[in-house]
Amino acid sequence: MLRQARLFGQLWRFLGPGWLAQRLHHLLRVRSGYLRVRLPARDWTAWSLRDLCRDPALGDPEALLEYRRLAAPPFFFSPSDRHLFRPFFAAWDDGNTTPQQVADDLEQGRFTYFGHSAVQVGFPPNWHTNPLTGDEAPRHRHWSLIGDFAFGDIKVIWETNRFAFA
Repeated sequence: MLRQARLFGQLWRFLGPGWLAQRLHHLLRVRSGYLRVRLPARDWTAWSLRDLCRDPALGDPEALLEYRRLAAPPFFFSPSDRHLFRPFFAAWDDGNTTPQQVADDLEQGRFTYFGHSAVQVGFPPNWHTNPLTGDEAPRHRHWSLIGDFAFGDIKVIWETNRFAFA
């Protein structure tokens, strides 16, 4: 009990009451099952384009394509402003980590973990496997029920799922 009180005191002191309140709130949502109800695990085949679009009219692929071509706001910037961003794009071409090289590596099943460790994961990768240890998290268990170290370090499994390469 004294150890837990000391840990609580250190968390309060070093991370602050705001962080501690947020962490306790998250823990309550996990333990109560709220996250499993609010964010159910579903297979991609259970979703339709109409489910994923805010405007149901864009659920038709042709309508979505026409909207993207004619009426959608620019994703990051307008193509007419490309000249303003050219220096940033040129910086990508320094060294051997161009966007094209990253895309080629992904197509060959090579993924760079945490910005420095290249690992062969396959294409498409097994989204539930830790490629460093071979441990596989259960596919049908909700993410909130999987321990952080139950199948190796969960951060390794989740790293490909964060889509940082995109």
